[in-house]
Amino acid sequence: PYHGGLELEQKNTNMQLWLRNACQVIVATNAFGMGIDKPDVQTVIHYHLPESLENYYQEAGRAGRNGQLAQSIIIKSRSDIDLVRKQYLSILPSKEDIKHLYKNLNNYFQIPYGEGLEEEFNFNFAEFCNHYRLNALKTYQALLFLERQSVLRLNRQFRKKTAITFLIESNRLLHHIEKNQEQSILVKTILRIYGGSAEQKISLDLNFIASKTGLKNEKIITILQSLERDQIATVSIQNTDARITFLVPREDQYTINQISKYLVQQNEVKHRLVEKLIEYTEQNEYCLQHFILSYFGETDLENCNNCSYCFEEKKKNSTIDWLHYKTEIEKLLLNSSMSSTQLIHQLNFDKEIALEVIKQMLDNDLIILNNKNQFELVT
Repeated sequence: PYHGGLELEQKNTNMQLWLRNACQVIVATNAFGMGIDKPDVQTVIHYHLPESLENYYQEAGRAGRNGQLAQSIIIKSRSDIDLVRKQYLSILPSKEDIKHLYKNLNNYFQIPYGEGLEEEFNFNFAEFCNHYRLNALKTYQALLFLERQSVLRLNRQFRKKTAITFLIESNRLLHHIEKNQEQSILVKTILRIYGGSAEQKISLDLNFIASKTGLKNEKIITILQSLERDQIATVSIQNTDARITFLVPREDQYTINQISKYLVQQNEVKHRLVEKLIEYTEQNEYCLQHFILSYFGETDLENCNNCSYCFEEKKKNSTIDWLHYKTEIEKLLLNSSMSSTQLIHQLNFDKEIALEVIKQMLDNDLIILNNKNQFELVT
């Protein structure tokens, strides 16, 4: 694993193992791989949908840099489509959200109308959100927008820094939480996001965990403290104050009206990016490489003949040869059993087609898989 919950030394060790090919697989967030020159990556698997086609293209491009065949795979279900919209679109602030946030900020720091220019304050983000009952993720996006529009400046070190160290191994931990639904939801989410083992300190992003569990930050803290009382884990919680600087005098309506058009543009762009990514994963009318390159403005494109769409097209066009392929496989299996690798090596046709024919023969009880993991004819 490689993620923000690991100590720096462990992260570096894991990376070096992977770079030296002592470890063939590494599970990481999408930030992993940026600036790393490893030309022999063969496969990039996206367990969660990326934010945009641009991100996907960049991340998929980390495979096959040595010129050898490589593949990029997206694993998804219907719920992933809903999740990516929730993750990237539901947190986009509206004009009303921006207006209320700006007014609340000024009231929170008691800034009179027409004043506040270059005034700087300590800022506890979690406390502010709790005070006004604000959605933390959407509020954070709204703050970033105000910063991009030079309305204010943020020191971003303001999240609650929380860390947990489990004191027992994962199997005992899971057994302990079976009877406590709240602990179960939280612990399983932490293990799924960050991994972790006994005596390994994990830094937690409460806002991210809240978005995954539906629990409020305060509830998460309460559950973490209950784990500590049960001597299941040790928990450390620190409040790191931010500094917020107002770059314009307080002029509520005027300030927001001046920048609202940029918010509309930003949200429209974000919607287009996410929906185009979803379209890419769901469409079945175009070669995937053709789809991506067309999105980036290239024309006069031909199918790649290597993506899942192209393989499906090959299979459709090859259905008339089913009897021929079936007969060839039966000949090979007539006198001895063979593994799929051996069959493909002996057969003089496309690997994907061979595997599909083998699958169909299995489904139709024409062949079976024996205890040596080899295929043999049904007699």
